[in-house]
Amino acid sequence: MTQQIREWILGIAGASMIAGGVTALLPKGKSAQAARFAAGLLVLIMTAAPLLRLGGGSMAELISGYKAGAGKYGGDIEEIGGDIAARIIQAEAASYILDKAKELGAENAEARVFTRRESGSGLPYPYAAQIKAQADEQLLERLRSCVLVELGLETVEIIR
Repeated sequence: MTQQIREWILGIAGASMIAGGVTALLPKGKSAQAARFAAGLLVLIMTAAPLLRLGGGSMAELISGYKAGAGKYGGDIEEIGGDIAARIIQAEAASYILDKAKELGAENAEARVFTRRESGSGLPYPYAAQIKAQADEQLLERLRSCVLVELGLETVEIIR
């Protein structure tokens, strides 16, 4: 394996030196641009050559094998990502509720937000909240109304 890596690196170095030498000797103009492009292509091919030979198979076989392997875990990754997104949404919405409670004058507020997944896309969204705060009835009802409208929740429960 180390011999193959050594040969690969020497091939890239050799191609780079040849490409650099050829492009340095050419006069400026359209032919130099074409030569630089060809030299760059040569270096790119030398760099990618081992990838095309990996495992004795073609690049297409390598990619299809990778996709098949990744497909096994795709559902789990989406589930984990959805859970993280739901927690972020819950935390951000709860933070908004606490800021609104403070702005309206409620003290010692606590908020809990609930999410569910949208049926089509599976994306989480907030649908309900529970708020616990020390304030009079009128202020708590105003807070409840603000949260319902501004966050677009289905229900907001005030816990005393």
